Amino acid sequence: MLIEAIDVYWVRIPLAFVWKTSYADQHVTDTILVRMESGGQHAWGESCPPYIPAYSAEHTLATFHTVREHLAPRVVGQDLRSAQDLLHRIDFVKGNQFARAALEITWWVLEAKRRGVPRASRASS
Repeated sequence: MLIEAIDVYWVRIPLAFVWKTSYADQHVTDTILVRMESGGQHAWGESCPPYIPAYSAEHTLATFHTVREHLAPRVVGQDLRSAQDLLHRIDFVKGNQFARAALEITWWVLEAKRRGVPRASRASS
């Protein structure tokens, strides 16, 4: 499928209850939303890296930047026939699993939508 556009959003969502961890009390959660378009259809995906690099080396700002500035430009305009095609296009960036997941999840949702299958089924079957 030809990927025509990708939009990347950084969203801060208030939590209904404080989430207490050994790192801090969390009152909001930050998430990265990705909207991908192909053939008149669109899909949304999400990745929720931690706000600060305390749990892992990845964090929200770095994930947002990596998806928007480095990964998405390598995907827009490309004909991606499989998730492996997508991963091959973005394999020049090392690590950054949250950023990679944001695009891969969105690709799978778009592929399921394109095929008319529930997202819970194997779109590649």
